[in-house]
Amino acid sequence: MDKFVWFSILSSKEHEFFNQYRSPKSEASVFKQIPIGYLDTVKSVLKRTGGAFRIVYRGPRPHHYSQAMTWKQDARAFTVYPR
Repeated sequence: MDKFVWFSILSSKEHEFFNQYRSPKSEASVFKQIPIGYLDTVKSVLKRTGGAFRIVYRGPRPHHYSQAMTWKQDARAFTVYPR
């Protein structure tokens, strides 16, 4: 993600929001553990940046599914990864 584009596109409120969910540099994700209620807002902001991102849903999952799989309808949070 181009830092200049990211800085110039977002409002100060959006910067404040995203900073609280920023992933550590040692992780592959860009943002993590964002509450699912913010999904549409985050998607619209990410679309404005022009970057390619992948969203992975986090939360409870049935025991018969793999550990990495959570369906959107069951998610409590989500993580954003660059493509």
